[in-house]
Amino acid sequence: MAITGVLFDFSGTLMRIESPEEWLRGGLAELGAGPELLPDGDLGAAAARLARAGAQPGRPAPERVPDHL
Repeated sequence: MAITGVLFDFSGTLMRIESPEEWLRGGLAELGAGPELLPDGDLGAAAARLARAGAQPGRPAPERVPDHL
């Protein structure tokens, strides 16, 4: 298979790398959910669970995939 093109991305031009906390905070903001829904302490714990589940695009695969999936 011949390579017909190469795509380079530098410093967030096409894709942005965000921490799981930033990603979750941004998603909640898009939904209009304020900090009272998920205070900072809870936000960090929820973001860590999402990261372990492989929920963030471009991040590592989940630690474990449930059997029913």
